[in-house]
Amino acid sequence: MLLALLLLLQDATPQADALKKLSEAKSYSFVLDTAVEKNRQVILGGVEKALLVAEIEKGARMARHGPRALFLSDSVWRTISDAAFERRVRHQEPTNDLERLAIVRAPHEEFAAAVAAVKDFKEQRYFEEVNGTDCVAWSGTVPADIALALAKAGVASDPPRVTSTEAPGATPDPWKAAEVPKTSTPDVKDAKGKLKFCVRDSDGVPMRLAYVITARVDRVTRTFTRVVTLAEIGTAKLDVPDEVKKRLGIK
Repeated sequence: MLLALLLLLQDATPQADALKKLSEAKSYSFVLDTAVEKNRQVILGGVEKALLVAEIEKGARMARHGPRALFLSDSVWRTISDAAFERRVRHQEPTNDLERLAIVRAPHEEFAAAVAAVKDFKEQRYFEEVNGTDCVAWSGTVPADIALALAKAGVASDPPRVTSTEAPGATPDPWKAAEVPKTSTPDVKDAKGKLKFCVRDSDGVPMRLAYVITARVDRVTRTFTRVVTLAEIGTAKLDVPDEVKKRLGIK
């Protein structure tokens, strides 16, 4: 990821210039809005230097610095050492809110990966409003492998489909991530989609990245959307307790 970002920063495209300005900003807040048809989830967060904070709207919270991550649930900050949890995070197959937080990437990294992957950017002829400001937008085709990964992640965010004969019980304790009902694995294929990258017209700073992906899931065509919107660029201050920062290795 770092190599991709460095190569982009050396590029002379408007998208690369926008990413350079974001990397120089040091801090920002963000809203990650994902939806699979009517199922929607909003994650709020922020980045300050190498510290990433993210929280499910009215739910759990995560603070991550490098490889270290702490999760806040029931007023307690904890680490999670669970093989099943780590496996599902590694394979981008979350089954609960803590796992969904664990797979969140810093938006500037996601923006860099998207810009590096899309080869056919075209500038729109009209402005798009983001957070009350006019933005220039470029659109492009999402490569098939990335579209498929996004579709699978979207399917994974759906409630588990129970395949056992037992009736589903209460929601599993997030600290016991292995206690998840036996589920079937959906067949996801033929994924394709479009991406839109918006920068502020006044100074070229990135403001939004939006995907619209369609895929065949168990022979049914489904639509997935993922929108990352930035704010407070260069001025965001993260509210993280000093004790949490210390546990994350921040001096």
